[in-house]
Amino acid sequence: MRFASFILLALCLLGATAAPEATPKTWGRVVVLLDPGCPIARHGLTALRECHEIYAPRGVRFQGYVPTRPATQATVAAYRRKFEIPFPVSADSDQSKATELGATIVPEVFVYDAKDALIYRGRIDDAFVAISKRRPKAHTHDLKLALAALLTDSAVPVPKTTPVGCAITFSKPNPK
Repeated sequence: MRFASFILLALCLLGATAAPEATPKTWGRVVVLLDPGCPIARHGLTALRECHEIYAPRGVRFQGYVPTRPATQATVAAYRRKFEIPFPVSADSDQSKATELGATIVPEVFVYDAKDALIYRGRIDDAFVAISKRRPKAHTHDLKLALAALLTDSAVPVPKTTPVGCAITFSKPNPK
C-alpha cells in the first residue's frame, strides 16, 4: 500500500493527471445573491455552507455575488472570512449580475444544470415566511431539493419560489 501511495505521489510530482473518473462530473452551478447587511441573508449562510459541503465535492460549483453599491473585493473578502463562506463571492457593485439575473431580493439562489439551463430560482428554504416572521425551523429546504434533483437528473419539484429577504437598491431601475 505504501508503495502504491509513493507511485501516485511521484506521478503527481511529475505532472501526471488523475484518471477522468477521479474528477467528479460537473453537474451544474449555484449562483447566490448575498448582502452582509441583510439579516435574512446572514441566516441563510448556514444552509448554504451545508449545501456546499454536500454538493461541491459531487461536482456542483457555487458562486456568490454582493449587489450593493458600496461592495468592493476587500469588503466582500472580509465578509467571506467573518461568516466562513466556503465558496467564492464577488462584489457586484455595478449590479450587472443582479440585473442580468433579474433579481430584486437577497438572498436569492439560481441553480443551473450542466448545460447552463436554469432549473431553480428562489429562496434557500422557508425559514422566513415574511421579513419579520421566522419559523423556529425550516420546513422545506428548497435549494437542497433542487440540488438533489440536479444530481439525480430529475425534475425539480418546485422550480420557482418567492424569496424573502432584503430588497436590492438599484442605482438604475432594473429592466427585468
